[in-house]
Amino acid sequence: IQRVQNLQSTSSPLWGKMNVSQMVKHCNKPYEVLDLAVPPSPPFLMKWLVRLFFKGAMTNAVEYKHNLPTAPYFVVSDIPDLETEKTLLISNINKLLKLGPTYFEGKIHGTLGKLTAAEWSMMMHKHLDHHLRQFGV
Repeated sequence: IQRVQNLQSTSSPLWGKMNVSQMVKHCNKPYEVLDLAVPPSPPFLMKWLVRLFFKGAMTNAVEYKHNLPTAPYFVVSDIPDLETEKTLLISNINKLLKLGPTYFEGKIHGTLGKLTAAEWSMMMHKHLDHHLRQFGV
């Protein structure tokens, strides 16, 4: 949360195409998916390929590489208000913490399928950490 609070409108990316407000809105997208009754899901073949080749990389402890492609649902093209998005992200983080691991154990991910609480935790952490490092916080 402190790292999110340290983001400023003048924060510049060390890599990638998003500005800071787009990045924070992008980081809110996975929390939106958690709230959906039916999360967005790619076509069968894409889902199968992602599960086969990328599930491990998305849920292990190895940091994401720079400039990885973004799934269409997670692309942010508008210029959102940074403070609004930061407030929402902090709220989302607190909501995730309040739900706790039992909520996530066995929960279905729209692309990756059934995940353990540890896999959910690592995936959510890695994504947010990746983008906070992108902006030097």
